[in-house]
Amino acid sequence: MGDELGTLVQRYESDNGRRGRNALTLLLPGFVGILLGVVLAIPAYKSSVTGDDFVPSVVLGCGFGAVLMGCWCAWLFLTRSDEAFELYVDGLVHAYRGKRRVVRWEDVADLVDNGKDTALGRAFGGDVNLRLKLAHGKPVVITGIVDRAAHLTMAVREAIEKGNRSEPA
Repeated sequence: MGDELGTLVQRYESDNGRRGRNALTLLLPGFVGILLGVVLAIPAYKSSVTGDDFVPSVVLGCGFGAVLMGCWCAWLFLTRSDEAFELYVDGLVHAYRGKRRVVRWEDVADLVDNGKDTALGRAFGGDVNLRLKLAHGKPVVITGIVDRAAHLTMAVREAIEKGNRSEPA
């Protein structure tokens, strides 16, 4: 299916084990935070007249947030175990669960870089986050979960900026 895109330059696979570790890293403290928040909230909410329920509310909110993010990571872990990006001379193929999305360079309307190069971003794969907005259809997102994601995003940028040709360094 990548034949119309020319020669395969490189294949980049997602580190699904890292996704699973991220899910556990978020779910376990999240559930502990919810439990601790409930334990702190019961006495605080019982006599809450002066606003002494701030700390339990923050702990509960952080716990629920971590659980929601952990559930999202777990969902991706379960549904995208074989995710890969194939970089071709004239485009990119995003494949997972037996599906393949072919993206020609001329179909990319915009590139949006949402990566956050922080310690937390690097730990959870948010240091690289390149969204390829397409002229038609859903965008394709390359995150730090992909092995050598920085190299892939650099090659994609170069290919689009060089008149839709890809020869990564």
